[in-house]
Amino acid sequence: MMPTPNETSDVRTTLERYRDPIAGCRFCTMCKPAGDVANLTQIEGHTTRSRAMLLWRVLVGASRLEGRVAELLYQSTLDGISEAWCIEHYRVSDYLLAARAQAYARGQAPPAVRAAVERPGPPAKVAEGDTVLLAGDVAECGQADRVETLLRALAALNHDAAPAVMLSGAVAYALGAHEQATEQAHAVADVVRASGATTVVCDGPQTLWAVTRVFPTLGVDLPPDTRVTSVTELAATTSEALERSHGGVGAFVHDSPYGYLITRASPERSVLLPGARTTGVRSGDDPSYRALRRVVERADMVQMESIWTRSLARSSGADAGLWLTYPVLARGLAQARLDTAASLGAEAIVTDSLLDAIQFAACDDARVAVHWLPELLARSG
Repeated sequence: MMPTPNETSDVRTTLERYRDPIAGCRFCTMCKPAGDVANLTQIEGHTTRSRAMLLWRVLVGASRLEGRVAELLYQSTLDGISEAWCIEHYRVSDYLLAARAQAYARGQAPPAVRAAVERPGPPAKVAEGDTVLLAGDVAECGQADRVETLLRALAALNHDAAPAVMLSGAVAYALGAHEQATEQAHAVADVVRASGATTVVCDGPQTLWAVTRVFPTLGVDLPPDTRVTSVTELAATTSEALERSHGGVGAFVHDSPYGYLITRASPERSVLLPGARTTGVRSGDDPSYRALRRVVERADMVQMESIWTRSLARSSGADAGLWLTYPVLARGLAQARLDTAASLGAEAIVTDSLLDAIQFAACDDARVAVHWLPELLARSG
C-alpha cells in the first residue's frame, strides 16, 4: 500500500538531506567486501546497497519506513566501515542514524530496539574532584565491579578520578531515540558541572564518541574548558612501565568502529584495490589508533596486522547496541573477529572497549585470549 503524503512528509524531508549519498549507494556494490553483518549472514538485505535502495524508495514516496524496512536499518552496526571503504566516503552512518531517528520517533522501531532503549540505567551520582571517570560502557553492560579495574588502571598511570557510572546516551542515540539520548547526555553534563571537574576521562571508545560527537549534535555542552580524554590516551602519554608477563605474545589489536566515527581517518586508496594487502597506517592513520598500539607495544606484545583494522575495523557486535537488539548477529560478528585474529597467528586480542571485550569473552574461544586494556594497566600498579 502506498503511503499518504501526510504520513511520510517528515521522513522524506529528513532523508532529502542525504539524497546524494543514498542515490550513490543504492546501485553500488563496491563496499561489499567491507560489510560486517552482510559478510556474516550472506543476506543481500544486510548490505549497504540494499539499505540505501530501501531508503531511496521511502525518499521518493514509494514505500513506508516500517516493518521489514525499519528492521533492516537495525540489523546492522552504524556501518562506518562501508563509509570508510567507499571511494567517495559517503556518510553512510549519517543517513542511517537519520533514518533510525525517524523510525523510532514514528513508533516503527522493532520491539527489541525499544526494549534496549528503555532499559533503566544506574542512578546518577555526583562525583567530586578535578577529574571524573565517566563509566558509560560500564553502565551499559551493568558490570559495576569493572569500575575498580578502571580506577586501578588510572592509579597505575598516576591519575586519580571520581567515578560516575551512568549511561552516556550513546546507545540510545545510535538506535534513534534522541529524546532519551538527550536526557542521558544532560544528566552527564549536570554531574560534571556539579563535580567541578576540569577533566572527563571516558572509559571506552563508545563513551568517547558520545561525549565528543553525540553531545554536540544534541546541543548538550559540558562546562567550558572541560578536557575530554580516555584511559587509552592517558596510557599512551605516560612513561609508566606496563605489566609485561605477556611479552612476546602475538596480539591482534581490535580497534572499535567508533574510532572511525570519531576521527573519519580514511584508509589510503591503495587499500581499496582488488587483492590489496596492508599493514599499519594505510588502513587509517590517527593518533588514537597509534595510542592503543603504543600501549600494546610497551607491554612487549608482538602485534599482528590485517587490512581489517583502524578505520576498516570490523565490529565485535558491541556497536550501536547490536548485542542488545540482535544478540545472535552480534555473537557471530564477535566470533568472526576472533577467527580473523586466529588466522593471523595471534594468541591474544587486545581492546580498550569493555563492551568489545565482553563480546569476545562470551565466545569462549580457547585459541585467542582476550585482554581488556585497563586490566593490563591495572596489573602494573
